[in-house]
Amino acid sequence: HYEAAYFPISLAFGRLCPVPLVQTLHHSPNRAQVALWSRYPEVGFVAISDEQARLVSGVSVVGTVLHGIDTARFTFCAKPDDYLLFLGRFTEGKGPLQAIEVARKTGIRLIMAAADEAYYREKVAPHVDGTHIVYFGEAGFEEKVKLYGGARALLYPVQKREPFGLVLAEAMA
Repeated sequence: HYEAAYFPISLAFGRLCPVPLVQTLHHSPNRAQVALWSRYPEVGFVAISDEQARLVSGVSVVGTVLHGIDTARFTFCAKPDDYLLFLGRFTEGKGPLQAIEVARKTGIRLIMAAADEAYYREKVAPHVDGTHIVYFGEAGFEEKVKLYGGARALLYPVQKREPFGLVLAEAMA
């Protein structure tokens, strides 16, 4: 079982290894990726949602396994701090620029927690002022729990069909 962040590099081993391989994807693939993966029908893919399985039409999807979380590891905060939270990947489809717009219009501080990637540096970073729009960086589990608990709201203004990310399930917990 290979958990592919973006690229299932183990595909080629599907033809070399006698042990069956399955891949789990955690993003919305583009057409080029689906076209490549469909050339490996002997490798099974596990989708994280029915929507993601639809997005990889033509790929050998062997099943759907929804994200699971241990809700006992999340603590409820009855009195949140005074900030909004954007947590996830910095991509156009996840809507970080729209989250910034909401924060500006409401006058509420926005904490943005995600890895520093090219999209962040090019599109998001110019809006970060360290006071009203704050870049937190990539958050580990304990940090995410504190950020979720302290936020007045999670801003997740997706701009395209979402295969159902883990962030939404964690925020509801």
